[in-house]
Amino acid sequence: MALRAAAGPASRGLSLILRDYFWQKLTARHPPSRGLTRDCACVYGQAAVPDIVPAEPGSVQEHNHHIFVRLPFPRDKGKTSAEEAPWWPAYIEREPGVVRAFSAVAQAKKEVPDVGNTKVSACLELGDDGFAMHDVLIFPRGVEYRGLSEASLETAVFYHLSAPVEQDLGPPPPALPSPVDLQESICLFVCCHAARDSRCGIHGVPLAAALFAEAKRLERGGALPEGSVRVFQCSHIGGHKYAGNVLVHGLLSPYDGDWYGGLRPSDARGFLQQITSIEDVAGGSQNPMLRKWWRGCLGLTRAEQLDLFQRGPEEEEEHEEEQIADGGEGAEEEGGAYDAGEFMDGLRRASVMDQSEIDRLTAQLEASPEVEEIHVSGLQKDKAAAGADQHAKRDRRSSGAASTSS
Repeated sequence: MALRAAAGPASRGLSLILRDYFWQKLTARHPPSRGLTRDCACVYGQAAVPDIVPAEPGSVQEHNHHIFVRLPFPRDKGKTSAEEAPWWPAYIEREPGVVRAFSAVAQAKKEVPDVGNTKVSACLELGDDGFAMHDVLIFPRGVEYRGLSEASLETAVFYHLSAPVEQDLGPPPPALPSPVDLQESICLFVCCHAARDSRCGIHGVPLAAALFAEAKRLERGGALPEGSVRVFQCSHIGGHKYAGNVLVHGLLSPYDGDWYGGLRPSDARGFLQQITSIEDVAGGSQNPMLRKWWRGCLGLTRAEQLDLFQRGPEEEEEHEEEQIADGGEGAEEEGGAYDAGEFMDGLRRASVMDQSEIDRLTAQLEASPEVEEIHVSGLQKDKAAAGADQHAKRDRRSSGAASTSS
């Protein structure tokens, strides 16, 4: 029988203690190696197999930030292969690095107006050889800190929650190292938390391995730059029944912040092909190939997720055309003068112009700092505008508030 925690931290602590006790008693008879996990054994029983259902739009809890903590390997653990579930216990909330991350989140909630709510998860990058310190990836800021102590991890998380995403942060604390900019990367997080629920182990682990193998195949063939797609196993995110679950984060991607469910290893090639495309759509809800797996996204309420999904690709295109016809976003004259900073920013976001051409224009602007406008062709302008519009769509999707979860 599942235990339902009453309100309040004391009763929740008692509930966890009792749950641990019954779990230990149960696994003494039926070891986890037989496929039992804590949730499955306590709720469903040994013989029952938990249900899997198709992805449902609007099934993502509201959240504005997601923190992923790479925990140090225990001394008795070696490198985890892509075919294995991660070493984490069923509940990661007691791991020191996760405790520190939640502490920073709680501090930000008290001190920072409108910070929104934050999810915290553990993660493990496929191909990792293990490490002795903590790493942390922070979205939607799109930064990664490596080799942090527990105290520095807490400092890094609070620093990046200290201002709304659309605002610039103040000077970083002197103790923090420089972060890795994830702007050029697409990070895929696959829930593989087998110790929490067997469905995430059965479906998530092989899915993560398939995505990793496909990314490497595309790299070898020259279709993707090396390291441009990174695949992580992650802990419980919510929605076991939708396994396999994949979260996408990539600042330059129209799919930034999207959640997908119901994926299988056989879907890895088609899924990755869509995710790495530069098609100008407002995320997976508007992509005909990805809609069947789309659950929602960071920054939107459940109602807003449903509204975005129900709008559909054709209605979204009509909405954009109406804006342009009304003189709104995208209503630009063909060619001519263009704001230099906005133009270059759009090109970088679009990633559709040769890097040599971007470098040439950047050098031109740096050599003449007083230049505020640059004259470009209509084609160049269209490419820049597409990149800026792609980012604007992500910003519009990221306007909601959200909930704290692990």
